Amino acid sequence: MSYLIHNATIFTNRDGDPIRHGEAVAVDGTRIAAVGPTDVLAARYPDFERIDAGGRLLMPGLTHAHMHYYGLFARG
Repeated sequence: MSYLIHNATIFTNRDGDPIRHGEAVAVDGTRIAAVGPTDVLAARYPDFERIDAGGRLLMPGLTHAHMHYYGLFARG
């Protein structure tokens, strides 16, 4: 299955470029084929199924995003 996820806030986890707005991710099977502007990827992958993320956050798997702020200051 190949699909293009668009209308997402993309967390890349890269220094200097951690968050991208208004871009898309092309997924071919189980691999990320490309990340970039939606119009560019839509033209490059016209047969990919489109998935509208509705502005939600899209981030790599195996990234731990759950935390409690009080835990930052807990000792012991």
